[in-house]
Amino acid sequence: HDKVALNNFYSLVETLMMVSANQYKTVIVAMELKNYKLAEINQVLKSLLNLHIRNIFISQAPANTLEQFYPSLAQSIYKNNMTLTEVLQVIDNKMYKGESLKKSFMNRLIKSSTDKKVIRYILREIYNYDNQDEVKVFDNAQHVNLEHILPQSPKENSEWFSIFKVEEEREIYTESIGNLTVLLGTKNSSGGNQDFEYKKNVY
Repeated sequence: HDKVALNNFYSLVETLMMVSANQYKTVIVAMELKNYKLAEINQVLKSLLNLHIRNIFISQAPANTLEQFYPSLAQSIYKNNMTLTEVLQVIDNKMYKGESLKKSFMNRLIKSSTDKKVIRYILREIYNYDNQDEVKVFDNAQHVNLEHILPQSPKENSEWFSIFKVEEEREIYTESIGNLTVLLGTKNSSGGNQDFEYKKNVY
């Protein structure tokens, strides 16, 4: 295997672990037994990661909704000599899409440390996709901070309190995906709990 493909493989497996995806492994074993190229396996891994993020992380479908899907796909790969295009199409057909996915994305609240790791990955990928002609400055997750625009603990005399007066409503906005962005280095700490006019300059 060439080094680039191998590094890509390790990166995809690591990301799948981060989003708590484990059941997919039978699919990869079947592909390996049928002598698929590593580059093709990586395409399937990327598609399976997309599936897990859409269906499980964003739409919050129970993880067991994919329990039968993975072994069934693995069996088809092994018995039916499926092409890469056919494998990717089967996975694509299983993905949540359209307005239902958009609604789930808009309503998804980010609370746990695991949620924050996953959404940081998603926002980083969005940034890199939108800036493909530039150097991918967000490749190293250790140098990326997840920033809450509306602070998690705003000061009581701040503008945030005057705009978001109801505590329950403020908490929902704080934990929503739309309130999050990714920043490089230590910019997170310099923005902190300041009002938006100040934070705009930091951003």
